[in-house]
Amino acid sequence: MKLICSKSRILPKKQKSGKEFTTPRAELQAALMLSRLVVKIVEALEVKFSSIILWSDSQIVLCWIRKPPEALQVFVANRVKLIQSLTDEYIWRYIPSKSNPADLISRGVQPQLLPNLEMWWSGPSILKQADCELSSETG
Repeated sequence: MKLICSKSRILPKKQKSGKEFTTPRAELQAALMLSRLVVKIVEALEVKFSSIILWSDSQIVLCWIRKPPEALQVFVANRVKLIQSLTDEYIWRYIPSKSNPADLISRGVQPQLLPNLEMWWSGPSILKQADCELSSETG
């Protein structure tokens, strides 16, 4: 397991409506960005994967993604509907924040330190364990 690409985005403090982004809504935006990125990567690689697992450290977002969009507020519902349509064949799972390599960037790790961070390039050990568990489930 190796890093193929990454993407990070700084959210504005306020939305166009003047409201501030809550952490769950910011995490939902991140899940949407991941959904779009994975679709592009899968198309570009032209490889058939037996399964694709997407990870989020937000249990709220994972609950939203599992709900029918009609049961959610408009902002959340619109994004959930899009995430569901982009990732309907993928598996969403939870990863604790301390094991989430994406949080390295959002927590201010300096770019010059990234080449030496194993978790950034190969992922946390929890993913390797999850991969083994998934293999034993299907095999």
